[in-house]
Amino acid sequence: MTTPTAKTLKLGNKYRDKLHGREGTAVAHTRYLSGCDQVQLEWMKDGSIHALWFDIVMLEGVKVRAADKKPGGPKPHAPPRSHA
Repeated sequence: MTTPTAKTLKLGNKYRDKLHGREGTAVAHTRYLSGCDQVQLEWMKDGSIHALWFDIVMLEGVKVRAADKKPGGPKPHAPPRSHA
């Protein structure tokens, strides 16, 4: 996968830190006056949520397998009830 930029980064997508190999979900993005873009990744380990900030240039996108995707989205509407 490719390195995200400030324009291509998608919060909620999974990314991997190239240096340490940590994988997590992007939950925040910040840009400093110096021009540095950082992304906060969160992941679960031992039942706890862990989070760290990474320079955006040190991240790469992680391809999510179809089996890893959770079903979701809007639920179908229930049929109208008749009032007798």
